[in-house]
Amino acid sequence: MKRSPRPGRLMLAPLAMLTGMATAAPLPAPAVARPPIGHAVEDGPDLARRAKEDADIAAAADVIARCEARLGAAAAAIRLDLPPRLRTRVWWTPVDPTLAARATEVADRARGLAAASFTELLTTSHPAVERLQAQATVIRAVADALADRVADDQDDPKGSWLDRLARLRTEASDGPDRTSALDGPTLLLLAASALATPSEGVDAATAFHQRAGTVPDGIDALEYALVEAFIKAGGLDATRRRTATADLLKSPQPAPDRLLLGAIHLDAELASGRTPQDAIEQTIRVMLPSRGVDAGDRVRVVRAFAPIADAAVPQNATPDELPQVAALARLAPIVAAADPQALTRGPARALIERAITSSSPDVRAEAWLDAATIRMRGGDATGALDAIIAAIEASPRHPKAEAAATLAMRLADRIDEQSAFDAAVGRLIAGLPDHPQRHDWSLRRGDRALAAGDRALARSAWSAIPASADVGVDAGLRVLTLDADILDDASASRLLERLDRLEPRVPADRSDRRRVDADLLRIRALIAMARTTSAADVAARFVNLEAVPAETRLEVARIALPTLDAAGRSADADRMRASLARIDPSLASRAAGDRLQRDAETVLAAVDRDARDEARTIARTALDGIPIDTDTLLAEVATRPDATIQTAWLLAAAGRTDEARRFADAVVAAHPSGLEGLFLQAVLQGGRLDATGRTRPAPAESDAAAAVRSLSRINAGSGRGSRWWWRSEIEKLEILAALGRDLAKIDARLERLETEFRDLGGPGFERRVRSLRASIQGRRIRE
Repeated sequence: MKRSPRPGRLMLAPLAMLTGMATAAPLPAPAVARPPIGHAVEDGPDLARRAKEDADIAAAADVIARCEARLGAAAAAIRLDLPPRLRTRVWWTPVDPTLAARATEVADRARGLAAASFTELLTTSHPAVERLQAQATVIRAVADALADRVADDQDDPKGSWLDRLARLRTEASDGPDRTSALDGPTLLLLAASALATPSEGVDAATAFHQRAGTVPDGIDALEYALVEAFIKAGGLDATRRRTATADLLKSPQPAPDRLLLGAIHLDAELASGRTPQDAIEQTIRVMLPSRGVDAGDRVRVVRAFAPIADAAVPQNATPDELPQVAALARLAPIVAAADPQALTRGPARALIERAITSSSPDVRAEAWLDAATIRMRGGDATGALDAIIAAIEASPRHPKAEAAATLAMRLADRIDEQSAFDAAVGRLIAGLPDHPQRHDWSLRRGDRALAAGDRALARSAWSAIPASADVGVDAGLRVLTLDADILDDASASRLLERLDRLEPRVPADRSDRRRVDADLLRIRALIAMARTTSAADVAARFVNLEAVPAETRLEVARIALPTLDAAGRSADADRMRASLARIDPSLASRAAGDRLQRDAETVLAAVDRDARDEARTIARTALDGIPIDTDTLLAEVATRPDATIQTAWLLAAAGRTDEARRFADAVVAAHPSGLEGLFLQAVLQGGRLDATGRTRPAPAESDAAAAVRSLSRINAGSGRGSRWWWRSEIEKLEILAALGRDLAKIDARLERLETEFRDLGGPGFERRVRSLRASIQGRRIRE
């Protein structure tokens, strides 16, 4: 005896049978009130096989042989011309006109062959007549049932499909017991008809089902398992059909089987009296449980189920009346039409808004992706970005989620507004925390944050990247660069230790940006630790700037050139300048301007700390390498005040006071409200840079008065507690103290500042406040 069929042992219908599953194109309107299965039918009957069958019938030697050939051909039509998946669809779901026509043609052939055989058998008394008449009776009954099932008037007074199945059992009579020549598909339908017949029920159905298992040719695992599930449920009424399909859907099923079972389940839900909305929602929950279904299968099933659901509701229903998955079906032709103005006309917007309210994450994700497609075609990149991210958030396991996220990141990077960009990237990372490009996103997030001035967010984004990531070195170097902005000996030492830990993963090739960044960080740390010689050794590696990436050359020149100059390695510095000029003269000019700006900023920072000896050394070293064209600078002071004021600071710190005054006065004359010019002018008038060390000479009364007026203007024009406010405030108090006036009031003022500002504007200003208070108290004691 042959073994009973089991899932996996019999031929399963290929996924190609669901050719409509991956497309959003609409299907032909169904000819029945209930939903059809939304996939195409294979090619028609095997004409070559039929031709051979007809030839065998014609060539038969006698009536018995001819009838056996006819009945074999009739059974083959039902078994082979309606393969298992199509047969299951016909028996248990409403069908579209194409499949209905196919089934009608098969029924007509089988019915005609069976009728001809039965008629001819009446003319003979051969011992085989009874067996063949029984077979013909059963096949004719099955063919009649098939024709009735797909007839246009299937809902006529002849009764429901279950009533028709019961009549099939009556029409077959005792035929199944009088012949063993029935094939598997026929026996499975007889099992179903027994369940529909109150007088027979489960026991008779089980017997037919077991007989079908002994002749498995032509049936598949799903067809066999479905009837078995009906038997286990105890009947074919709507409730038991729902139970049977729900039980089968609990086990792993390929996408075509899951869709077919879902369609049968939906038909049962509708037959039980549920509204289309409730029936469809319940079917989706059963058909696509939250776990255990491949993400790709989920999408294919949702797309294929959408037109099935749409056929279950009136075609004139408005978008807000539709079940959400049906709205997805009606979106499909809109997406396929590729109309860039789809959102501004027609129902597209309303359908999207309806579909995204679904309780199914798969439906929501598909709706959002359709919305993204429509928005992209309409030129709304921001709207498309929001839709893609919403799709990912709805279904992170969606098979297109990774590719969609990559596209979303490209769209996000086009957003100028930093907060919108950051919000989009944050949602992407949260939605797909395991995306292979997530660390690249964090790196870009930090880069954009830093460019927008948000150092805290930049640090957070880069610090979130593990060192083992592909961009872990990049992120680590960026964090170190943030920490290198303000370095003292201790912090520089810690930075070097962290850099040393990162060093093994930094490429050795100096054409690699990461190597350049690491070496520049090392130079800065060594300089902060006063290890100028060691820093110059690293800087000398960049003498030939052609070997480093073009985008880093200016930065290298900004850091390496002053390092070489400070270490006395003028030959190497000259070679680097010559290399830069040879590669890009405009870059060389920018480097000179950047050097002037950097040196001026360094001098001003030293002046803020009242480190006048340090400021003088820096200024004189800088001026040795900067040719000053006084006439040009003064001529361009109206349009290029920065270069003039920077040069003036170097001159002032270097002790070239008269030249500095000339430049400062020119800047103030051209820009009377400019803080930089006013401040330098006041510093020169106050005489702080006229001496080095800890001494400060008292300025002339007129100069002091002019300086205090300028500093008061700066105080009024800058925010309280800002850097410029502190500069002018302390400078003014130091000038007044140098004159020896109102020392008690100055001391009280300093005390109030200490109370109001805990950090006193930073370490440099704090030292000056403490020193000034100590000086005032000492003078008061001496007096």
